[in-house]
Amino acid sequence: DVKWSVQYLGEQALRAVEIETYQVQYGEAGIADDVYLHDVSAQFALTDSVRVFGGVQNITGEEPYITEFSWPAGARGRFFFFGTQMSF
Repeated sequence: DVKWSVQYLGEQALRAVEIETYQVQYGEAGIADDVYLHDVSAQFALTDSVRVFGGVQNITGEEPYITEFSWPAGARGRFFFFGTQMSF
């Protein structure tokens, strides 16, 4: 199985920015641009009781908003994972 997911986040006011006054206080710097976050993962059954899986989150390496530590993208940017699952 292969899975591709995309999440769209539209323009947003940054943390502690009031939407009613951002233009006067911050100008366009008070609004974060829209962003697409892409993830892909796959899994494969080796046997009836063993499965391997892996994937990449945030394929394009989007950075978090300047006022955030990790959201909407991970603080580390692109993230790879893999593993196995066994049933006994």
